Amino acid sequence: MEKFGMDRKRAGIWTGLLVSLLFSVSLSAQTDAKDEPDLSQPLSEESTPLEEAQSESEILEAAETSPAARLFVEVTFSPEQPIVNIPWTISILVDYSHPEYVGANPPEFPETLRLDEMRIEPLIREDRSRWTAVRWTFIPQSAESDEPVHLDSFQITAPGKTAFTEAVDVSILSKYPAAKNYYPRLVWDKIQTPFETGVDGNLLLRLLDWNPAMERPKISIAAPEQAILEELPLTQADRSRSVVLRLSLIPLSGEVTIPRVRFKSEGVSLEIPSLVIPVVPSVKDAVSPQSPKPVPTADTVFPSATAQFPEKTPRIPVAFSKTAAGIISQAETLWEHGEKTEALALVRKNERDCVFGFAFAPLRKDMEQVLGLLPSRDETWIPKRVCLIASFCCLTGLMIVLLRKGSKRTGKKAFFASVLATLAIACLLGFWRPLQRKPAVFHASDVYTVPELKGAVIGQVRDGQWGMVLSISGPWVFVESDGMGGWILLEKAVFY
Repeated sequence: MEKFGMDRKRAGIWTGLLVSLLFSVSLSAQTDAKDEPDLSQPLSEESTPLEEAQSESEILEAAETSPAARLFVEVTFSPEQPIVNIPWTISILVDYSHPEYVGANPPEFPETLRLDEMRIEPLIREDRSRWTAVRWTFIPQSAESDEPVHLDSFQITAPGKTAFTEAVDVSILSKYPAAKNYYPRLVWDKIQTPFETGVDGNLLLRLLDWNPAMERPKISIAAPEQAILEELPLTQADRSRSVVLRLSLIPLSGEVTIPRVRFKSEGVSLEIPSLVIPVVPSVKDAVSPQSPKPVPTADTVFPSATAQFPEKTPRIPVAFSKTAAGIISQAETLWEHGEKTEALALVRKNERDCVFGFAFAPLRKDMEQVLGLLPSRDETWIPKRVCLIASFCCLTGLMIVLLRKGSKRTGKKAFFASVLATLAIACLLGFWRPLQRKPAVFHASDVYTVPELKGAVIGQVRDGQWGMVLSISGPWVFVESDGMGGWILLEKAVFY
């Protein structure tokens, strides 16, 4: 009986110890759960009221008191142009870090775009900022219509904020475009010069002939001296015109120079050309009688931005029609991209160098007439180098025959051989020696009496005007055109 009582006592002790142990483990687990951080929330070095808020009411209240009063959005396309039966995605990137509170109200979609998927997801950008991505994926159905597909604005909402995107017009391709060679280049868009001191003006940098399958380069330019430079966001119209950089420039004093910049992107070497911007006193400063009136430049006196490419097709021999069509197409592309001077130089080069170059003369005259230029000299096909090398070969052959032919009168033979050698060397030098007078077509520019921007201006040359370059001195060339001679910047001359 005593043994049975002892067993019951021991069992009670062990049961109490076990219950105490279980209670301690449970209490420790609850304490650890309270202290453990919530790993579902991303960490950041600096938190904002929106990021610290956990409940819906706290997020809405933080959004109303947040200093950011505007909802910023960006629109991207992948691929840039829709193709039949290939998924095409419109992504709207929203400057808001909580995807669950971002709303999207799309426009009515056309029948040619079948909606395949719509999703809203978090996005971490390169600068580690947290955004929201709203994506619509479509399957284009057909490309029968020549009219582009129109999409109205998308409405994006966040607590206390609303933003609208720009309307979009895109053309649907029936298949992938054929492979072609691309020759990308950066050019400054036409600007209204001169700028005024202290007055904001815009500069546009365009990327022409870039492969759309490659990502466009990210370009930045350091602020020049004596000016305030700020990068502005691109509009949909800018992207359609291949603009990659829109700048706001406020000159402080004097002339502003943006230096040339070379860099590589996607394995392609690119160059941002230098740009010299004349600056005159602002209107409020120019009212003073002592202030000289700004001298109009060639860009403002001779505008050519609205000139259209001639529609008249030159008569080309059938044997050369395909080659000529490619040349004309290239010239028209340059013209439409605002490079009218380069287009005229291309036509003049082929008018001079091609066997059928005479057929380009009517087209070139029409292009000059559209630009308001006076009739200029026709190009003449003179195969000068071919004649020189042929003469060199003939003279060399005669000299060899004369030296190998047996004759007793060695004095006369040596004399004639030396004459032939002299003529042959002259032909060879003429073949390699560059011409002293180089033909060129000019961009609109002022003509100076001396190679100095502060020199006196004696006239202007217009976009597409033809002339001869007589000498080159550093960044300046001395030109002769329409009976006028003077100095212009080398970058204003397009040689051909």
